[in-house]
Amino acid sequence: MPCPYCRHDHIVYVHGHGQCAKCGINIEPCCDGGGCELKTEAALATDQWEINRHNATPASTTKP
Repeated sequence: MPCPYCRHDHIVYVHGHGQCAKCGINIEPCCDGGGCELKTEAALATDQWEINRHNATPASTTKP
C-alpha cells in the first residue's frame, strides 16, 4: 500500500502502527484496534511541514 501523501511504497512499523519510511506519516492504524482516520490535504501538508521543520533543526540546537 503506497503512502497516501508521498506515494512511497516502503512501510516501517513504529509503536504498533505502519508509517511511511520516506515522509514518516502514519498510514496504518495502531494495533490497539483504533480505526483509520483519513486526513484532508491541508492536514497532510501540516504534518509534512512539521516533519520538515523537525528534520531541518540543527543537531547542535536540539535538546537531548
